[in-house]
Amino acid sequence: MPSTTDLDQLARRRLRQALTAAGVVIVVLVLALAALLNRQRQTPPSTVQAIATVSPAPPAGATTPADSRDGYVVPARWTTLPNAAHYLRQTYPINFPHTAAGAAAAATAMYQHVLAIDMGQAMPAVDVYVASVDRTAVKREAADNSVWLRGQMGLPPSGQLPPEAGVVAQPVGVRWQVTGPDDVYVSVDMSLDMLPGGGANVITMSVAMTVHMQWRADIRGGDWVARRTPARQMPQPKAADLGSGDFNAQGWMALRGG
Repeated sequence: MPSTTDLDQLARRRLRQALTAAGVVIVVLVLALAALLNRQRQTPPSTVQAIATVSPAPPAGATTPADSRDGYVVPARWTTLPNAAHYLRQTYPINFPHTAAGAAAAATAMYQHVLAIDMGQAMPAVDVYVASVDRTAVKREAADNSVWLRGQMGLPPSGQLPPEAGVVAQPVGVRWQVTGPDDVYVSVDMSLDMLPGGGANVITMSVAMTVHMQWRADIRGGDWVARRTPARQMPQPKAADLGSGDFNAQGWMALRGG
């Protein structure tokens, strides 16, 4: 997991840049189990239903003091996600603990590898992180998502990519809802940097994604995998920049380095 200090400093720099620069794209994407990598542009409800098993939310009406120098709002809640026990093919973090935080760590690892404009990167990651029964459908969705991302970057829907083109997904916050001993709905707040390549400017999106993570004792000696579940069955918190008031209002927990 990235260190809190690095994320904190990055958020402060980005907030200052956002106050003085135009053209930053903020898009809310709620990606769920039924469409793990879909292209839906629906805006989630403005409020999130409070559920007792969701990771604790700040008290109603609570406020967090802002840094008077730059308007930065200190995150109200923090969490440390566990590290993976192993790396598959020296690339994919696997074998996370059988805990809610372990499910969240697996979800963040999945998104960092599956969100891609290069199918040579996305498809192997689907094989690693998605339950076998759901992989065919998710691969179709990953392909559709790649086309959508390319379109946002002004790139053709298929074919060779320009040098240095790519997508970098940086988790900045998490929430989770435990639905059973082996099932957790994990929401991940991410900063998605899209690099069109060829000297073009980076396009930054704030994205919120929710996925159903299921513990499987028969996979890799025990590990979390993603399952396809309709979005309407899961929480849909809105994306928010780290260091903003909305980050706290949506109940996100900032990530400390593990």
